[in-house]
Amino acid sequence: MMNENGEYSIGVHFALLREWLDSWRQKQGYGGLVTHYWGNSLRYVGPAVTQHVGLINGYVRLFDATNDMKWLGEAKEVGRSILKLQNPEFYYSFNHSGLETNSFILSRVRSLLSNSWADSAILRLAKRLSDSDDQEFELFRRGAERNIKHFLQRVLWDTRHKKFLSNFEEFLGSTTPYFNPNKNCAALESLLLLSEINRDRSIIEDYCIPICEWILEKQIVTSNDSRQGAVLHEPLEKNRRSAYTFYNAVCLRGFHEMYVKTGERRWLSVAKGIAEFLLRNISSCGAFYSHYDELGRLHKYPYWIAPQSFILLSLLDLEEAYADKLGRSIDWMLRNQTVIGGFPTFYSFERTQQKPLFKDVALSTAWNSFVFELLSALLTYTDEEPSTPELKQKNYVVKYYDSLTGKPHLYIENPLGVNIIGTNHRLEYSADKKNSYAYMSPQLLFKSYTADLFKFVEGLLYRTAKYAKVR
Repeated sequence: MMNENGEYSIGVHFALLREWLDSWRQKQGYGGLVTHYWGNSLRYVGPAVTQHVGLINGYVRLFDATNDMKWLGEAKEVGRSILKLQNPEFYYSFNHSGLETNSFILSRVRSLLSNSWADSAILRLAKRLSDSDDQEFELFRRGAERNIKHFLQRVLWDTRHKKFLSNFEEFLGSTTPYFNPNKNCAALESLLLLSEINRDRSIIEDYCIPICEWILEKQIVTSNDSRQGAVLHEPLEKNRRSAYTFYNAVCLRGFHEMYVKTGERRWLSVAKGIAEFLLRNISSCGAFYSHYDELGRLHKYPYWIAPQSFILLSLLDLEEAYADKLGRSIDWMLRNQTVIGGFPTFYSFERTQQKPLFKDVALSTAWNSFVFELLSALLTYTDEEPSTPELKQKNYVVKYYDSLTGKPHLYIENPLGVNIIGTNHRLEYSADKKNSYAYMSPQLLFKSYTADLFKFVEGLLYRTAKYAKVR
């Protein structure tokens, strides 16, 4: 269970995380919190798309390594939960697919990123089922194909610019169009997998190559730039050219898949350039730095914790030899596992405050699913079987500070639920892990619905200005 340094082995970390994830398992799938509580996202804690992605990928990796059908069975069960979220009346997009926005009022929030990640996970599963002559192969293949054809290609694809919009709200015209490189790379990955399964080369010609050539223009190649190798992100409304480590890891994964499926070395060159950028931006403790801004200034914080698993996976999948350079980063992430098994999302989200915020302490099932995938991959390098240690502590209790008022709150989580205690020992939030909707105090509800109202008004003003300009 422990190594010579008295630390838990990978198998124990895996078992503890799996136990925590299963505490959020509901009848229809995996529920959980989001760490960006925009609008009323904390109100809904039921099954959402991204919670399932890393779980499917992790179980598929374990099946590939062991050929043990129990792992494929686990992947199928999680995959069925994603398909339950697919909505035929909404272009076969997935309900609750806004990544960090689980809002049940703003149901239009359907992200290219979350839908693409879901498609990729389902298609990887479908390919293994096809190889095993499993009858459910067509169920999963058809589910991903419908989402790609009806939602990604029909709704989000911009035929003039030959790239994807970021979400459904942009399609409606309620927000400024933002052609996001990392989200397009997530779509790229799912398109390549569908092309392989359907043996349809036209998908690569019509969608994948235009996306890659556009993103290629955004990669910094000059040697005297600290961001060399990185892909820049440019939100149109802010005219900002930033290089984020996490976003670049998503791009790395897409270009690596493009190389694997086409064999063209120019795409491998892009992926390796991104990888070198990421490897240069590891702190002394092992955390990846956050980003460089438009002026090339390094912003070290926030450190990623659970999302760091995605960066590590992208690098290890590209080149196993990178493992020698990533040991410190893996160890740092594992040291941040909480007493109940989950991993926080950030460290020092707002460095200026010097105090932990909600985003620093809350445990997100979506981001932890990628930790599950990483640990599954690391397990394949060992002969160790996952085993669960007996933990004496089953309560995760931590103090954080409200980002607006600066007042202290207590975040309390155990296998049954999550509670937040505010000032004067008042219960502000309570989520039963087996229930899809949480209790929110009147004050918190007011704040949440006010945020939703502002978002609605902002979209209305944008549409009015847009139509006026067209006229």
